[in-house]
Amino acid sequence: MMEIQIKSGCIGQNLNDIGKQLDTVPVMQCDESVIHIPEKYGSGQIRGINFNSGLCLLDFKCQFYEKASFTVIDSKENPMRILFCTEGKLLHTVGTKGHTYEFEPFLSTMTSNPAGAKEHFIFPKNEIISFSSLEVNRKPFYDLIQCDLHTVSEELGNLLSDMESKEDFMYKSTYNLEVSRCLKEINNSTARGLLRKLFLEGKALHLLYLQLSFYGEDEQANFQRPKLKEGDLRAIRKARNLLLSAMSNPPTIPVLAKEVGINEQKLKVGFKKLFNKTINTFLLHARLARAKELIEEGELSIGQVSFEVGYTNKGYFARKFKDYYGLLPVDYLRKVIYEE
Repeated sequence: MMEIQIKSGCIGQNLNDIGKQLDTVPVMQCDESVIHIPEKYGSGQIRGINFNSGLCLLDFKCQFYEKASFTVIDSKENPMRILFCTEGKLLHTVGTKGHTYEFEPFLSTMTSNPAGAKEHFIFPKNEIISFSSLEVNRKPFYDLIQCDLHTVSEELGNLLSDMESKEDFMYKSTYNLEVSRCLKEINNSTARGLLRKLFLEGKALHLLYLQLSFYGEDEQANFQRPKLKEGDLRAIRKARNLLLSAMSNPPTIPVLAKEVGINEQKLKVGFKKLFNKTINTFLLHARLARAKELIEEGELSIGQVSFEVGYTNKGYFARKFKDYYGLLPVDYLRKVIYEE
């Protein structure tokens, strides 16, 4: 197994050392660094950018030809780390007791590793792994937030002010479409220089806001967000794909639940948590988006478009389309023709 050792809790501040262990030199642009994985080890890249606020944004998108371990060792000050997995599965071990869990798509975790405790990220061989890490270096960040710490819960306040990394902390949740959209905007950004740094720092703060909001909601309501196992996540994603492939004649929710092998309540609650929409709202928006595409293609009449996306009543379809896009389908068609 290939082993990469990181001598400080903040991975983002150690990309040069990681590069040396991978026999490469990071490409530097001010505070942003990119490690391109050498072909002899695998493919992909590790990208990181540090901000003066104490935040660091990391993006891993890589594949290794053999099992690889990234281990944080001998760290006296660990950051608060928020992880978002978007592709593949890896193992993450954290805490004084060495808690290991499988990090998989749609899962986010917020952790704080005590000083001196090792932390491991185990990458499987020949599998594309993609995840983002938001690191909060609490000493500089505390200076920015100390005046407002009284507005959050005692537990969250203690976590954010634990500058000497004394305590274990672990919080898991499934992230929603707003987080997914933010991650995509980060990865797809084409901004450069100062504008890129400002954009990425804004998105990093937005991710932090979203994660702390999830935690605060759970804490206030005194319940944990529904724990969705790998099989549940797979079933919910399958349900989404089935809805998209059968928009003209979609299954009912009970039939859909039975088809993907999950109980109806867990499907409805899990779908809302993952995609930030109820199943019916998701289907409505998907139908209207497809109708808009078909109108733009110009090969079908409005009536045919309505039928194609599952509406036999053209008047009802027209009302829904106008509610969503602000124009009747026929008016939108005229707009498309005029703009051409």
